[in-house]
Amino acid sequence: MSVDQKLLESFSSDQVMLASNFLETIYIHEQTNIELNNDNEITVFSTLIQASTVETMKCTLFFSLSVNSQKKCFSNLIYSDQSCLLLNINNKNLLVSLFSLLEPSLQNEFLTTCFKTHITIFNTIKRSLKPSFAIQNGLIIEKSKISPQQSESYRNTLFSYLQDPSFTIQDITTFVDSIQQSLEDDDLNDFVKLTFHDFSNLRLSLSSKDNFLSYLKFFHISVSFVVMFPNHSSTLDSIIEYFLLSLDTIKSPSWVIKILEQLPIYILKKCCTSISVYEKIKNNKKRNVYMKFYKLINDYIQSNSEGNIKIVMNQL
Repeated sequence: MSVDQKLLESFSSDQVMLASNFLETIYIHEQTNIELNNDNEITVFSTLIQASTVETMKCTLFFSLSVNSQKKCFSNLIYSDQSCLLLNINNKNLLVSLFSLLEPSLQNEFLTTCFKTHITIFNTIKRSLKPSFAIQNGLIIEKSKISPQQSESYRNTLFSYLQDPSFTIQDITTFVDSIQQSLEDDDLNDFVKLTFHDFSNLRLSLSSKDNFLSYLKFFHISVSFVVMFPNHSSTLDSIIEYFLLSLDTIKSPSWVIKILEQLPIYILKKCCTSISVYEKIKNNKKRNVYMKFYKLINDYIQSNSEGNIKIVMNQL
């Protein structure tokens, strides 16, 4: 067996015995449908999975559990192991059920990865998130095609919400949720494409609080859009790039940090990922701006133990 012994060094003698019993039960007696009955058993079993250095061993351990214990164990695993297991599940219902246990930012990350490498899994989860019908007041409403004029009307309303500071993030999220529930995939895909394109063309500076609020509202709704339709991620990336370059007009380092800290985790991670590879950027102006932000972020996380920036940078 390929096991990282360092991860097991924290085990007490009782936990070592428990881990040995689990391995004997699975590999010698070949038992399945194993139950984890308490927090200690969940901790020991999840650590065994993390300590396994071979993917097949992680899967053998995990899939020897009962479905109920799989859910308990899954929530206790690190993301890399969660992702590994999700990619090896054959049962669609179990796949969707375990996927729902991921925190939202990790759900987005997993779907983004799946779109590139495991399109079948991506489509399975996507269909579960966006069925072909909506439920309103307890009634099933079939989704229908909309005209270009209706789509434009939706976008006009959306942009009025984006640019009017009296509308909150919750207001615009509620509106977008209603659109996602009512449009067919093809129509929603076109809606997202045009929404990203139109927002990109606004070329908003960060010269005002209202403009930042527009960015913030857009970034919040863009996460679900780009996860459902990753083919538009390049447009979102260009918007993020313009946002970061505009952020350079903010002369106060503390305000730059405050602005970044308010971004949705998924967008913040995209920002930090781009900033972290500043050395590879050919454009001098962009490279210098990103290098300045990289140094600012590193100084910040060295002196602060909390915050989303620190969480995201630790994931890179």
